[in-house]
Amino acid sequence: TKLKNQEYDGLDQLESDLNVMFENAKRYNVPNSAIYKRVFKLQQLMQ
Repeated sequence: TKLKNQEYDGLDQLESDLNVMFENAKRYNVPNSAIYKRVFKLQQLMQ
């Protein structure tokens, strides 16, 4: 992974990739699913 291989030049790049992952998880999972709920909580923690 990029994180493991230290390929990020800064936290903003990591945050951008995480946001893409979160939005994809919410797009492809129903709002009441465990994945959707966990992603929502993670997004709140990042803000």
